[in-house]
Amino acid sequence: MSDKKPQKIDIDQALAGGTPTDGGGSDDIEIIEVVGGEPEGVGEDRKDASAVAVQVESAKDASEAEAKSAALLDRLKRLQAEYENYRKRVERVRVEHREQANAKLVLEILPVLDSFERALKDRSTDAADEFSTGVQLIERQLREVLDRAGLELIQAAGDMFDPEIHEAVAATHDPAATPGKILDVFEQGYRFKGRLLRPARVRVAAAEDMKRRDNG
Repeated sequence: MSDKKPQKIDIDQALAGGTPTDGGGSDDIEIIEVVGGEPEGVGEDRKDASAVAVQVESAKDASEAEAKSAALLDRLKRLQAEYENYRKRVERVRVEHREQANAKLVLEILPVLDSFERALKDRSTDAADEFSTGVQLIERQLREVLDRAGLELIQAAGDMFDPEIHEAVAATHDPAATPGKILDVFEQGYRFKGRLLRPARVRVAAAEDMKRRDNG
């Protein structure tokens, strides 16, 4: 067994052609450790690679953050749109309920208005009748209040019968009238806020064949 001590060899010196000796031949040298720096430029390349990796990771994080931000913004916009639709729906329902309540009240007041109209038709022709004048004034004031609330009189006298807004309670043959023409109005019809509140009750002109069937 050889008594020679293991030698360290400088890799740079070895590459340059020099071989350290310690009184013996090169065949007796046992290399147990290689000392010397790494090849030139390897360290810089490693640093550059690390920097690139950091930049890639940062770009990835930024892209993910941007995607999350866009998703949250889109969700916020949808929630705002849903809330606005909900608010409009609630307001529409509230208005409809109020109008329905008002319509019910006006419908209950209409008989009072009808009574005023009948009283004015049957009043004395004396222009100095203070009572009749007072009734006429009250009727006018009541009608103005209801008109401002949304009440609208349905014109009927002299118009053609329309089953959507008129209710025929009588039919009379009149040679001078076109069949279906409204001859008299027994009870006025009204709309409230554009909706039919009460149809006008009318008498219409009947056709000739209707008269023959009635007489037959």
